[in-house]
Amino acid sequence: MVTSYNGSSFRFTLDSVWSPFYQYRSATTFGIFMLLTGIVSVYYFEYAERKERMFNKALSGLKR
Repeated sequence: MVTSYNGSSFRFTLDSVWSPFYQYRSATTFGIFMLLTGIVSVYYFEYAERKERMFNKALSGLKR
């Protein structure tokens, strides 16, 4: 409540509405972390597979 010098008073109220997804805030953080982990692991395993294919191709060209 705010009272001014001339005797008038005003009441300020703040009304807000919570997001319906507020309860999922910790799950959102975990989900973003898992998404990034998934992207990095897909990249890593694709790289490892490509490297192994190159290695096997190089070995197949050698005489035994």
